[in-house]
Amino acid sequence: MRTVLCIIMMVALFSQGEAAVLRVGLDGASPYQTVQAAVDAASSGDTVVVAPGLGYASFSVTKRVLVVGAGTSTLAGEFSRIDGTVTITGEADSTELRGLWIRAQVVWMDSMAGALQIRSGAQGIKARRCFLENIAGGTTNITACLSVGSWVTVTCIQCVLQSSGSPNSRGITGENKEQWHVVLNSCAVVGSAHGVSAWHITSCAVSLDHCIFSGAVDSKPFNTTSLAGTIENSVFLYDGTSNWGPGTLFYNYSAFSSAPPAGTGNIAADSTALVALNFGNARLSDYHLSATSVCRDSGNPAGAPDLDGSRSDRGIYGGQHPYVDGGVPDFPFAVGLEVPANVPRDGVLPIWCRGRVGPDY
Repeated sequence: MRTVLCIIMMVALFSQGEAAVLRVGLDGASPYQTVQAAVDAASSGDTVVVAPGLGYASFSVTKRVLVVGAGTSTLAGEFSRIDGTVTITGEADSTELRGLWIRAQVVWMDSMAGALQIRSGAQGIKARRCFLENIAGGTTNITACLSVGSWVTVTCIQCVLQSSGSPNSRGITGENKEQWHVVLNSCAVVGSAHGVSAWHITSCAVSLDHCIFSGAVDSKPFNTTSLAGTIENSVFLYDGTSNWGPGTLFYNYSAFSSAPPAGTGNIAADSTALVALNFGNARLSDYHLSATSVCRDSGNPAGAPDLDGSRSDRGIYGGQHPYVDGGVPDFPFAVGLEVPANVPRDGVLPIWCRGRVGPDY
């Protein structure tokens, strides 16, 4: 938690040109009481701001909007939690979600099983600093945090994808779909039996940079027959054996708890590489690199240096983004204001905002 001096109104963080800002809250005083109502009322390019709250309902996006939540912390007043699924359709190209906690209990239906569901044809979708959680269990049900349809492109930046750990849980699934591409940058995929599952597909790809995958015994980072892609500067730590799966996947400068696959600069690592790792729960993990971690300053030497100006690290928070809040990235959002009792006439009014501020903001 930091205190930030704001000279410009907080709404400036969310304004995009002449786009309207539609505000959602559960307090009964906000213009919109549900995210769906605000999205329906929005025009393409508008911003929907979701106030802190617990128990927002599922919603679907059918146009290009930016949906901004209060973050994903578990502290009261500092998260916007959707208790249900979020669906983005093919008409909502370039939609972006920020700072939302999406907590669903959903199983395989219509080849989609994700808390966040990107339907076929949606292009340029982004999820930034979101917590995607599927709590559905069972030994036979297929569940996922993110599911993608055919001809989808989606980028997840500084997100956590946490599954229930059931035998058929997936972090990401694109099964029975084709020509999709998922990009993960500085993300954690936790508690999934299969990190990325992509059976019966053609021309699909995944790209990972500075990510962490972890899970229980016999988990598989990639459960796939033909997935292509490049994995770089990432860490794969499993409580037991793991299977890298077939497909055309290239591993570079990554760390593995079992025998590293073929590739450039790959090394072995174990849970001591991180400060604290819970294989099934991101909230109980601390993904900072430990003081003696083999992942420090051992990333791709051709990549951008980390924040201390040295060589890039492997993993998430010890490299590009060295912050953590119960395993979940922070996000800027004003949760309190302090206004002086006496304001000088024609003077400057400083507004002190208490909120979360990460290095990218």
